[in-house]
Amino acid sequence: MEGFNDYLHRTYITEAKTYQVHIATEQDYDDYFEVHTLFRELKDIYTKRDLNDPRVLCYTQPIYRVADHSFRTAEALMRLAIDGKIIAPDKFIPILERENYIHVFTEIMINKVCAGIERMQEEYDFDAITVNCSPAEFSNRCFHSDVLEIISAHQIQPGKLRLEMTENAMFGDIDAVRFNMDRLADAGIKFYLDDFGTGYSNLERVTSSRFSTVKFDKSILYRAMKNEGTDELIDAMVALLKRRGITPLVEGVEDEMQSDYCIGKGFDYIQGFKYAKPIPIESLTDYFAKYGTVNT
Repeated sequence: MEGFNDYLHRTYITEAKTYQVHIATEQDYDDYFEVHTLFRELKDIYTKRDLNDPRVLCYTQPIYRVADHSFRTAEALMRLAIDGKIIAPDKFIPILERENYIHVFTEIMINKVCAGIERMQEEYDFDAITVNCSPAEFSNRCFHSDVLEIISAHQIQPGKLRLEMTENAMFGDIDAVRFNMDRLADAGIKFYLDDFGTGYSNLERVTSSRFSTVKFDKSILYRAMKNEGTDELIDAMVALLKRRGITPLVEGVEDEMQSDYCIGKGFDYIQGFKYAKPIPIESLTDYFAKYGTVNT
């Protein structure tokens, strides 16, 4: 009951930031036990540290390359399988970050991605699969060695794995961030800047860091299609990135109109439901071409 009381306090008082009376309902109990069950499973996964834990699912979203109408990369997306249900990341990522569990789950995802690459690399022609990393990961000076150890265990080319981070990582321990990025880059790993355009973005810092690709968030795409000023800003940013040798990628593209707009703006890669929905990593072979075949 103590845990349930804490749950109600966080949900109805802390978040509302006001004093109020709330009568607990049956739905409150159901919601609490759902959260309680999820937390129990997350803690168990964290404690066991099994990099092959079947409860952590590796989904991927293929990314469309405009130049030759092909799919050569994909983004790995974490899901959980709990009590026969597939749990989306917005339900559990905040818990992982709050409880400092995120590193174990990142290692599990990297391991599962590397295993997928190992299965495909001899027969299928693709560039890489990317994995999202919490900003806290890059502030951990051991992070690069943990990643390289997993890669070595699967005997894959390090360049087949790419890591995504948000710009928030650059506001942490910047020396540790650069330390990790330098050592991973020296091993052949490339970096994506994720969620570009969602907040304050320092273009100079972005273009002077070791990012090979910048991912424009769907929110800036949607604004640009309605606002002339943002539209012109997209032109300027894409041009600047290309001059610096950085690949512009846009995500969240859902229909033909958005796709045509992004192609016209010069984006090299497009990610979104228009081209591919998230699928289990084992299904990437439906998108990646085999060696010796020609894209049509």
